[in-house]
Amino acid sequence: MTAARLTDVERAERRLTGEELQAQICDVLALTGWSWLEVGALRTKYGWRTPTRGPLGEGWPDIFAIRVRDGRRIAIEVKRELEVPRASQVAVLAALDLCGVPTVVLRPSDLRDPLDESVVYRLLR
Repeated sequence: MTAARLTDVERAERRLTGEELQAQICDVLALTGWSWLEVGALRTKYGWRTPTRGPLGEGWPDIFAIRVRDGRRIAIEVKRELEVPRASQVAVLAALDLCGVPTVVLRPSDLRDPLDESVVYRLLR
C-alpha cells in the first residue's frame, strides 16, 4: 500500500508555525469584532517558559477572546497541523467547557482560503 502524497496546500500547512497561525487567527478576531488576550511563551536561559501563576496556568489556551456586542467568548488552543495538545491543555480546555466557555483547538488547515469558507471564520463571525 502506497502512502498518499501531500498536496502543496497540505505541505504549506505543515510548515506554518503556531506563532504564524496565531497571528492570522488574531487578524480574523479583529476583522470580526472580537477583543482578545494572547498568552505566549518567552525564551529564557532555561528554555521556553510561559509566565503564569495558579493551577490553570500550565494548560491555559493560547488565546482567550470576547465579543461584547453579542456576549460571546471563546478559548482557543493553537497547534501545528500534526501537533497534539498536552494533557494539561486538554484538562484546562475541559474545565473551561464545563464552566460554559466554548473551547476549540485550531490548526493551519482550519484557516484555508478562501477566508469566508474557513473553519476559523465560520467559528468567529
